[in-house]
Amino acid sequence: MTDQDLLHKRLIDTLTAHGSLRTEPWKRAAETVPRHEFLRGGFFRRVAGAVPAAWAPVLDDDAGWLKACYMDESLVTQIAGTIAPADIRGQIMRQPTSSSTLPSLVLRMLEALQVEPDARVLEIGTGTGYSTGLLCAPRG
Repeated sequence: MTDQDLLHKRLIDTLTAHGSLRTEPWKRAAETVPRHEFLRGGFFRRVAGAVPAAWAPVLDDDAGWLKACYMDESLVTQIAGTIAPADIRGQIMRQPTSSSTLPSLVLRMLEALQVEPDARVLEIGTGTGYSTGLLCAPRG
């Protein structure tokens, strides 16, 4: 089992244990969709202790990137409407404008939707596409 597989499995196990992932169809979807593939452009990590808030880029070749992709937390993917992680070095003190929402929230919302097999769902978002990936994954 690769590091990626182990981290992915650990996230699924955590979401299941905490009650965020309750149904087998959505568990299968979550197991099928690798979140890190939707974060290849990197993300921004909040700089601890910075006031006002500052953000530092974490790129896909940085240590800790893969592990963070499989944490149950939202990851900021854009700052100020146009700035991607690869666009800067150092820190930036602007407002986040896009993120990959924490997986537990995404999966709870999708389970609450009670979407039937073969249903058509219009998913409108400007994030990474992770939610859409889960919706498109085979669930049964």
